Formats: sequence, structure tokens, C-alpha cells
Amino acid sequence: KHNGFFQAAGRYHGGYINLYKKWGVVPQLDRDILWPLVIQLSYLTGLNPNSLMDLKIDCLSEHPLTGTPELRYFKLRSQGGMELMVDLLNDGSEEPGENEAEDELKEAELPLKRQQALLVQRCIDKILQLTMPLRKRRDVSPNLKELLFIYESSGNNCHGEIQSAPVWKLNQWCREIAEKHDLRSSNGEKLQLALVRFRPTLLTEMAASGKDFFEIQHAAGHKSIKTTLAYIEKRTLDAVAEREVTSALKKIWENRDEFTL
Repeated sequence: KHNGFFQAAGRYHGGYINLYKKWGVVPQLDRDILWPLVIQLSYLTGLNPNSLMDLKIDCLSEHPLTGTPELRYFKLRSQGGMELMVDLLNDGSEEPGENEAEDELKEAELPLKRQQALLVQRCIDKILQLTMPLRKRRDVSPNLKELLFIYESSGNNCHGEIQSAPVWKLNQWCREIAEKHDLRSSNGEKLQLALVRFRPTLLTEMAASGKDFFEIQHAAGHKSIKTTLAYIEKRTLDAVAEREVTSALKKIWENRDEFTL
């Protein structure tokens, strides 16, 4: 009877896992369960996919001096620790280097404003609750247990294996989800879903809303303001950049006049 069930599930329903899901039962924490939480946390924080997948289970904490909730993560090509203000993104990449093998992961901190911190906390708590049974398994390596995003594979070649999600796999999932659910843009075109676009979109919105360039630089984690200016200019926001720079120079000039007087 068991063999008959599995054969029928595979023949008529695309496998027993899909059949269970049709019944509203979650047989395992696979990518379909984890993926909406990946998207939600990416949207809330604006982290690029590399930093997102490297988050640890203890990534959310409080700053020892201010008590401000902060998200600790690792950023490619960073020159040491940083603090990125996510509250600036509410009104939160550098492009990878030519030689990605030389890129290094450095720890950074992302302070969160109260409302966003609450949403981030709920998302992370949900992820930890769902993945807790996986972390208790003896066949899971210590390195995997420390990662926030882990799941149980439903693939034919590695069924039941606990895995993390590399960036190339995230891109593949994005394409599959957009195709499966026929996601479309406001003008009816097929949507090109990509996690890497969340961060540039947030930074672009900051510039369009008139945020100070130094705030955008701080949020983006750019070492130089020139990198931020080039980043925004590359995304056709020259008019916004010119307006902000002109406004900043005007203020500097006015302050100079006051000092002279």
C-alpha cells in the first residue's frame, strides 16, 4: 500500500511532497517554505544576497551603548566593521570586484529603527522556529547550524539533506517562482524577480526622496562618497544628484559667509 501511494503521488501529483502541500501539510522545511522569508528579510533590510545568506542565528542584537537593535552581517569588500542605519532607508551594494576571489567578508552592523526592528525580529523568530528541528539533527555540521537560512532538500539526488542556499541557487529560485506564479509588472510584462535589486532600489528611493548623500553613503556602506555618487549616477539619477550636491554646496557657502561675518 505504501508503494502504491508513492507511485500514485509521483504519477498524478508530481511527488508525495506536492501532494502533502495540496492537503495543507508541510512534510519538510524545503525551499518553498523558506523562500518567502528570504524575500521578506531581503526587502526589510536591503542586504545583498551574499550578506543575506551569511547571516547567523544570533545576527540580531542590541548595541551595547545605545540599546538600539542592530543586525550584524558580513559585507563583501569591506574595510573593517561598519554600522549602517536602516532607519534612513524607511522614508535597507557595491558592485562585486573584477576579481571576486580577492573579495573578503568583513563583519558589519546594521542598527534598526523600532518599527523595522520589530518586523525583522518577527521574521527571524519565524525562521528560527521553523528551522529548529533541523538544527537538532546529529547529521548537521556545526557551520550549518550557525547559519540562519538552512533548509531540507527535496531534490532527487540529495533528498532530506540539510543545505544552505548559495547565491546562484537564489537566482534560480527567483526565476522559477516568477515563472510558476506568472509574476508580472504593472505594465503586464513578465517580472524579472531578483534579490540583488532590492538594495539598489532602496538606495535609489532614498536619493529620489531627497536624502542627504552622506546618509545614502552610510546606508550603502560605501567607503567613499565618490562611490555613492557613481552608484546613483549609474542608475540615471543625475538630476537628483545635481539637486542634492547643489543644495549641499549652497549650505556650505552660507555657513562660510556666517563665519566670515
